[in-house]
Amino acid sequence: MRILITGAGLIGSYTAAELIAKGHRVVLYDLAPDEAYVRSVVRQPVEIRRGDAADFPSLLDLMLAERFDCVMHTAGLIGGAAQRQPWKAVQVNVIGTVHVAEAARLAGTQRVVYASTHGVYDFTKRTDQPMTEDSPVSDETVYSACKLSAEHLLRALGRAHGFDVIVLRFTNVFGRGLYVGGSTGGEHVNELVGGPALGRVGRILPAVKGKGEWLYVKDAARALGLACERQEKSGYLVVNIGTGVLSTERDLVAAVREVIPSARFEEVTPTGPVHRAPERFQPYDLALARKALGYEPRYDLRSAIQDYVREVQGAAVATG
Repeated sequence: MRILITGAGLIGSYTAAELIAKGHRVVLYDLAPDEAYVRSVVRQPVEIRRGDAADFPSLLDLMLAERFDCVMHTAGLIGGAAQRQPWKAVQVNVIGTVHVAEAARLAGTQRVVYASTHGVYDFTKRTDQPMTEDSPVSDETVYSACKLSAEHLLRALGRAHGFDVIVLRFTNVFGRGLYVGGSTGGEHVNELVGGPALGRVGRILPAVKGKGEWLYVKDAARALGLACERQEKSGYLVVNIGTGVLSTERDLVAAVREVIPSARFEEVTPTGPVHRAPERFQPYDLALARKALGYEPRYDLRSAIQDYVREVQGAAVATG
């Protein structure tokens, strides 16, 4: 398949690696890609195009020239970054998504896969049972409002023009990344894991405290690949992607110490407000992910941390 991935950050880069390893042709499209990071993740030849989803003519030119079978839209402004810059968040997360969908329509692309978030759910409801795809949603933050708006627009555009849309609502994604999009959770896990991996003290920051559902990036990438490769027509499909397991900062620390027994940690209180997802009291129900995509998480917390440490250490050796 010919696949376009918008966003060459954590999720986009690892998804490109997953798909190229399976024999697909992948183009990464990003406004300001860190090519050294991308190539350290992909480790195989990958085509990187510089471009902005807000620049519709350039995006359309690319998609008309390449005629992609599937477009994965992972680019976005996340969490606190969106809250601090609401107009930019709308431009990137809503208008950029419409541009992707319209370019896909004009280029004859059959499927758009959209990376959404558990942040669209209302965590205060259904606290006594796992969260399903029909759990109550909330638009109380700029980010959640943007993501829900984008989901609704994709549904309407897909129905109007006959292309498939698969929305994947990810839980907190972590892995060796750059976090320029504003993922506080991923950045704070990186501080907790990356320090000990390189012989430094791990920093325990606010976004890892309390209960959360942490999804390793390689599982997120596999879910995106499964969505793109799905044989059945999807129409409009929303699927929760996570682990179905809640963890606390104590669990994260314990997992790091299992891999690095000498690991040391310190609690850090940053100056200024920290935007983080609300504490979770209910894990995801993954029944639909299993049925519709054949998705099952391959990484538990310990194996994810083990692989994460190996990735951090390998990148450090490579950059020397």
